[in-house]
Amino acid sequence: MQQFKTLFLKEFRGYFRSLLAYIVFFIYLFVSVGSAFYFGEYLDIHGSSLYSLFYLQPIILAVLIPAISMRLWAEEYRSGTAEFILTQPVRLIYLVLAKYTAVFMFFCLMSLFLLPFILYSAGWLVLDWQNICMDYAGLWLVTALFCALGGFISAFSRSMTLAYLLGVFFAAIFVALPYFYLYAIYNNFLFAEVGVPDVLYFVLLTGAFIVFNIEIVKFRQSVRHSRYWKLSLFIFLVLSGIALLEFALTNIFTGKADLTQAKFYTPKQETRQLLKNLKNPVSIDIFAAKDYVNGNVDYFHYVQQIQRLLKRYAFLSQGMVTVNMTYVEPYSALETDVLEKGLYFETNNKGSRDYFGAVIRDESGREEVIKQFLIQRRPFAEKDIDVALLKLTEPERVKTIGVYLDNTQNLDGFRSILLNLENDYNVFSVSSSMYDFSNKVDMVILINPKDISMALRYGLDQFVLRGGKLVIFFDFYTESQSELTNMEDLQIVDFLNHWRVALEPEMVDNGKTDEQFGRNLPVLRLNKAAVFKVKDNPAVTVKPFIVSEKGLLGAVLEGTFTSLYQDNPYRDTEIFSVMPPFLSVSKTGGQVAVVSDVDMLEDKFWVSDNSPDFNPYSIIEKSGNARAFRSLIDYMLGNEIYEKLPLNEALLNRSSISQQIWEHLYNEAGAAYIDLQNNVVEQRRMLYESSGGDASQLSRLWQISQAGQQLAQDEKRLQNIEYGMKTAYSSQVIKMMLGQIVLLPLFLVLLLAALLKWRYIYNNRKMEEKYHV
Repeated sequence: MQQFKTLFLKEFRGYFRSLLAYIVFFIYLFVSVGSAFYFGEYLDIHGSSLYSLFYLQPIILAVLIPAISMRLWAEEYRSGTAEFILTQPVRLIYLVLAKYTAVFMFFCLMSLFLLPFILYSAGWLVLDWQNICMDYAGLWLVTALFCALGGFISAFSRSMTLAYLLGVFFAAIFVALPYFYLYAIYNNFLFAEVGVPDVLYFVLLTGAFIVFNIEIVKFRQSVRHSRYWKLSLFIFLVLSGIALLEFALTNIFTGKADLTQAKFYTPKQETRQLLKNLKNPVSIDIFAAKDYVNGNVDYFHYVQQIQRLLKRYAFLSQGMVTVNMTYVEPYSALETDVLEKGLYFETNNKGSRDYFGAVIRDESGREEVIKQFLIQRRPFAEKDIDVALLKLTEPERVKTIGVYLDNTQNLDGFRSILLNLENDYNVFSVSSSMYDFSNKVDMVILINPKDISMALRYGLDQFVLRGGKLVIFFDFYTESQSELTNMEDLQIVDFLNHWRVALEPEMVDNGKTDEQFGRNLPVLRLNKAAVFKVKDNPAVTVKPFIVSEKGLLGAVLEGTFTSLYQDNPYRDTEIFSVMPPFLSVSKTGGQVAVVSDVDMLEDKFWVSDNSPDFNPYSIIEKSGNARAFRSLIDYMLGNEIYEKLPLNEALLNRSSISQQIWEHLYNEAGAAYIDLQNNVVEQRRMLYESSGGDASQLSRLWQISQAGQQLAQDEKRLQNIEYGMKTAYSSQVIKMMLGQIVLLPLFLVLLLAALLKWRYIYNNRKMEEKYHV
């Protein structure tokens, strides 16, 4: 072992005695980071694994490793030192392993110099460090294989140029030809889904090429070169044996370990139960536009992630689920058919359509469509799939919800939250004349009820007493609603008083969900929510839902309730005969939830401006409001498949680096920019109204009126601000790219050279002190 250590240190230190090592270091860092920006769409990534940095590494290493490994034996043969070192009392295996380990450690050290760039990325994005570790594991295994291959090829020739060209050629064959599966197996590491055969693939091939290296050196030492055919046969048999062994192991060890931090590929217990309950076969057809996949590395990564997750579904279902992946050509007949099913699409710069969704179909031909797998909604992927499966295979488990918004409401503000409900439940609009909810209604939601008829009041009272679930969002001040909506004559107050809900004078703008609702939800955005208390009532249990330092903002009341009425007010009417019997006290335990803020449900309080659309599959959330709302609904309905599916928020990047830079620039522009935008829009509207819709009149007003001149000035100011922001964005991106692609690699290489120089001087001084030279 001492021989190995001595030889290893000699070889390893030798690399840094020439300029070549530092040049290779700089080229590697320059090309790796540069390719992440130019080919990996680094500024637009939302992923947490930095796939854009690592996915091209095999190609880069296939070119760079032969530049170092070509010298391992070719230089020894060319300079005539091979005969000398091979006749020394050193075991050949130690010599080969020392040379191999030295070049392998050289490239491992080189790859570690990517860490500063990774840490820089962590300042912008939330990274999955377990996945990053697997990225490095895959990178080092590829490095180990290419180093062994390079050493083997170097032992063939005295020419370093020939050794380099052959090294690049054979490494390129491994990378380019799908028959060798190198890229497919390397991708398993990048996706952090690794099996035993994946590791053994690299270990066996690396070991084989090291053995071949030893045999080649022995062959060249031998004076009898008639063994050439025996050596060729030996190499062929070993590689064939590895191929057969790898095939056998792949069929024996079919499972792969999910090594992502969020366990993205591991279906949760509720999913497993849903798959276990399947009685009829189901097919899941995934459709992704080719331009969508080819146009962005991050999108390709996400498509592969979804495909891998659904393969786990197929495996766990024991044949009841089949998964088909189709990359759809633009403008094809298939694309037309797919989009007609309702997949959401966006038109890209080429004019073609980008989309990525799935159609789930049973034997009878019934379908459920997942309209979009949006990369910013990665935590919802499993839930979206499960909900679609549930609606297709167990429709009886889909609950029915009635929603009441009176005529004073601005319905536009609630469209996203209502679409969110409609995606997972059967939702209908509650009429003001509705007095009976007994016909399979599981829940009624009242949103800021200001105008409740007597019939609806009685219907709600009896609905709760019959065990119904009632949710009330009330508010005395809503930002975008009318004065009528904000009037203090809240007609639901008699219910609140009856349930001993006492309103406090304080209003607050912040709160958080109580821990008993199970999810660590993101921050809530509230607006003048009224604080309240629930007085002691032995018949009712109070479960806090949203809490603040000053008191409750939301709570669930469970237990026995009594009626507001002494008798049925419709006793003397014609409809009395068809009405259910009057109840004065709860027949079964009821549930009532009260929340003192309606603004939290409005789009602008929880839907990000980056959202492509308002459909449930396209919404990017900027707060936990909708999640809190759904958590309350799912809890009260006891819908475990919705309630318990974890939504892992820890590794979600809602904004790319590019979007974060723009957001920062918009924030710097501040309220003045937003006010100017609004003024321009308002002035255009007023001019259009003044012209009566006549184009020629509008043009004259634009040119000669004072309002038109003011509009022109404001538009010019707005254009100048936007031009300034675009210039600032370009400047920041150029600085970032220059720093990360050129200056950082240069600094790291110079730092390495300085450290090695310092160590050399330090060792010389120690030697001088020891021997008094």
